[in-house]
Amino acid sequence: IKKCIQQLGGSYTSKFTDKVTHVIVPIQDSSVKNRRSIKSLMGLSSGCWILNFSWILDSMDRGRWLNENYYIENKAAIRAKN
Repeated sequence: IKKCIQQLGGSYTSKFTDKVTHVIVPIQDSSVKNRRSIKSLMGLSSGCWILNFSWILDSMDRGRWLNENYYIENKAAIRAKN
């Protein structure tokens, strides 16, 4: 994941800081609901984008960052961004 993000011009950190703008969460199947990590909750409370990992995969396929709005992980993240 780190290499993919850097290839697209982004930066990666495993620690949550005030510089974090996006939190990437695993692709979940429909049987897994409301699985949240401490980092995703911190990101949500800080107004970060909470995005599905497919955002990175699709962006890599296109060679550029794609629109985050299509990859928002849940409706709570939409409320936090507005």
